[in-house]
Amino acid sequence: MRTRPSRMTEDAQQDGAGLAGPASTEAERELVLRARSGDNQALGRLYDLFYDRVFRYALARLGNPADAEDAAEETFLKMVQAIGRYQVREGVPFGAWLFRIARNEVALHYRRRRGRGPAEPLEEALHAAGGDPTADVERKLLLEEARRAIGRLPEAQQQVVALRLGAGLSTAEIAQVLGKREGNVRVLQHLALSKLRAVLNEERG
Repeated sequence: MRTRPSRMTEDAQQDGAGLAGPASTEAERELVLRARSGDNQALGRLYDLFYDRVFRYALARLGNPADAEDAAEETFLKMVQAIGRYQVREGVPFGAWLFRIARNEVALHYRRRRGRGPAEPLEEALHAAGGDPTADVERKLLLEEARRAIGRLPEAQQQVVALRLGAGLSTAEIAQVLGKREGNVRVLQHLALSKLRAVLNEERG
C-alpha cells in the first residue's frame, strides 16, 4: 500500500463515509469485522476511507509531505498487523483506534526527522502540484504560515488542532484518540484557536 489514493473509491463510499459521529456506522463496523477476518478487499476499503484524513493529520503535525506520507503508510501497515486485536464496541469508533496508531507513528517520525526542513522546497511543491502558479504560491504561503503558527502552540493544543483541522475529527472523536474528556478537548481547542489568531495577527504585523 504505497500509493496514496487520489479519491475514495466508489465501493468505499458505499461502505460508509468514515467517521460520522461518536460511534462508527453500522456499515463501518461490518467492514471492520470483515477486515479482522482477513478480507483484503475490506482492508483496502478501510484504507480508501481513512487515508486522506490520516495523511492530513500527519502533515499538520510534521509539516513535510514526504514524512507525512511515510507516517500514514506506516499507520496502515500497523493497522493491518493489529486489526485482529481490535474489539468492535459501541462508543469506541474504529477511527479513534486508528488515530491512536497514527499519533504514535507521527511521534516516531517527528523524532527521526529533527534537524530536517519542515517542508519540501517551494519549487518542488509547485512543480508537483501543477495548476495555476499564482494560486499555488498563495496556497503554499498560507500553509507555511499556518504551520509556523501551529508550531508555537503547546503540544496538547497542537494535537487538538491537527486532529480537528487536519483530520476533521469531531470533539468526541478527538477525546477518544487523546484519552481526554470532551470538555477538556473543547477548552484546548478554544485556547488553541485564540492563540493561533494572536500568532497570525502578530506575524502579519
